[in-house]
Amino acid sequence: MPKEDGAKWSELGSRLAAAGVTALRFTHRGCGAGGPDPSDGAFEDTTLTGRIEDFRAALDALPSLGVTTNRVGAIGSSYGGMVVLAALDPRVAALA
Repeated sequence: MPKEDGAKWSELGSRLAAAGVTALRFTHRGCGAGGPDPSDGAFEDTTLTGRIEDFRAALDALPSLGVTTNRVGAIGSSYGGMVVLAALDPRVAALA
């Protein structure tokens, strides 16, 4: 990930944490091929439904990582923002 992109997510996550909100950031399938955390799948197969499934799977995984899920914040940019809005998941207390 570009250095400035990492700084943006780090700053948003830090502000959410300071407000007592768990920040969630992950790489959707088919994305991040050139970055440090490549994912499975092909970008060409990206759909809104598939991205919502990925988002919900990430939320489902939080308890197994020891993360309290009573105040989860989701950070989405561009299409990722649309995903978290379209998911309408009641576990999400804040959006950025």
